[in-house]
Parts: sequence; C-alpha cells; structure tokens
Amino acid sequence: MAFLKKRFSRRGYFWYLVETERIKGRVVQKVLKYLGKTRDTYIYATENKLQLPREKSKSEIRFDQELERKLLERHKGIKGSDLKRSLEIIELFKRLIVEWTYHSTVIEGSSLTKGETKNAIEGIEILGKPLEDSIGAKNHKDAIIYMFKLLDEKKELTEQDILEFHHFVLKGINDQYAGRYRDVQVMIRGAVHNPPSSGKVPIMMRELVKHMKANIEKLSLVDLSAAIHLEFEKIHPFVDGNGRVGRIINNFLLISAGYPPIIIKINERKKYFEALEESIILDRSEPFIRFIKMKVIDSYKFYTKKKKSSKKM
Repeated sequence: MAFLKKRFSRRGYFWYLVETERIKGRVVQKVLKYLGKTRDTYIYATENKLQLPREKSKSEIRFDQELERKLLERHKGIKGSDLKRSLEIIELFKRLIVEWTYHSTVIEGSSLTKGETKNAIEGIEILGKPLEDSIGAKNHKDAIIYMFKLLDEKKELTEQDILEFHHFVLKGINDQYAGRYRDVQVMIRGAVHNPPSSGKVPIMMRELVKHMKANIEKLSLVDLSAAIHLEFEKIHPFVDGNGRVGRIINNFLLISAGYPPIIIKINERKKYFEALEESIILDRSEPFIRFIKMKVIDSYKFYTKKKKSSKKM
C-alpha cells in the first residue's frame, strides 16, 4: 500500500509517494513519485485520501537542537542592554526603520523601491507611484515608533496595543477598518486554508493574548514570538494589514526579551509563507519556529555589522 514519506533539510520538507515491497526476503521502500513541497503534497493527499505524517524525524530533531545551540551562542554574545543602547543610535535606528518598512510593505505589494520608501517615510511625495504605497510606508514607520514607545513603557502587550498597531498601519488607507477587527469573511490568496469566520475573531484574539501572557515566563521568547505570529496569521483578524501587524508583534516580543529585531526580506517571501503554511498544514508550530530562529541568528550578523558601521560615522 502506498504512503507518504518526507525528507527534511534546511530548505524544508520534500515529499514522496512510497510503497514497501519484499525483495529476497527483505522489506524495502520503493519511491513511486516525487510530490514536491508540503503544499502540493497536502493537495495530493487530500485528493487521494492519504495522511501526512506529522511526527518529527530524527534529522529534524538534530537540526532543531543545533539551531537552538547556535541561537543561545549568539544570544550570550550580546547583552540586552547593549542591544537597547545600539538601537538608540540615531543612524542605526533610521536604517532599521527603512529596511523593515521597505521589506514589510513590499512583501504586501508596495511598488516603492527602498530609496522611494525612505523618501516617503520622510514625507517626500513619490511621483508616478500609488499614493497608498507612500501612505503605507509612513504609516509603518509610525507603527514601529509606537512599538518602541510601548517597549520603553512596559514589557507586556495587550489586545488594545495590537489594535493600535493596526490603526497606525491602515490609517488614511482604510479608515473604516483601521484599528478594528474584520466583520467579513476573508480569503488568503493562494492558501490552502481559510481563516475563521469574523464572529470568532474577538474571542480568538482574546485567547491569543491570554496565551501570550500565560507563557511569557515559561517558553523561550523566540519560540513564543513565532508561535504567536503563526496563530495571529491563522486568525487573520483584520481585512488588511495582518502581515505587517504580525511582524510588529513578533519583533515586540523579541526586543522585549533582549533579542534583535528581525527583518523578513522580499527575497524570503516564499520561504516565509511556506513556513507559515507548513505549520498550519502539519498542525505543528516547529516549521515556522525554525524559520524565525534562523532569522534571529541572521539578525545578529546584520545588527553587529550595522553597529560597527555606525561607530565609523
């Protein structure tokens, strides 16, 4: 009987249709077909009434252990107070805002270049491009500044703070829904799952914030930030701006725990959405947690490089 088998590498999961057969008294596995990545395999499995194995393989366990070791090594190498002081360097802070805003908005469809994003943030009119893209860039900058203001005041994120993040992101673009949960059903283009009905959103968001508060002292903050980001995107509580707000929440939790902020770049868009979808399909948060951990490790390199260049100025 045919079954599904996955192979794991740093680049994710690769799936095969396999069957067993007995050859000279030995049971061997024979690959019938390569199915591709998780999304395509999920569609194939649904059509053919097959089950995707959800347990972690030995190679996944080893990879996760090594990833955790590298993360702890990087985290020990820089103190949270050093990170906070460096983020107060004006030039470094400005670069962070431009980089973060450019990549986060272009992932969601902005047509602005990085240079145009910088100008839009500074209030310069960008001719020949949609006005909405310029407003979106400036809004994202305001949301980041508001996030850092909250970090200076407290370490706990509330449901109202999340609504404020969204208000900043969508103001002047869709004032009807800025800072408000959706009251309509939404679909995620290209996704194999649908968000819950709008009536469930307020309850699910309250539960999400409650879960965050209950586990903030129990779980690794990197794991928690990724898990909260994942659940937030599954709920998809807003008509628009979910990705931008989800990434702000993720960074709020990371920075509050002394980790550097991460920037998911446009060339990582496919990996980012793939990791989100794999976690949803497999009903396991590990694929997305893995992606965020690798981003945090990379962010230390980015952060130290920018810090050194700022000192030269």
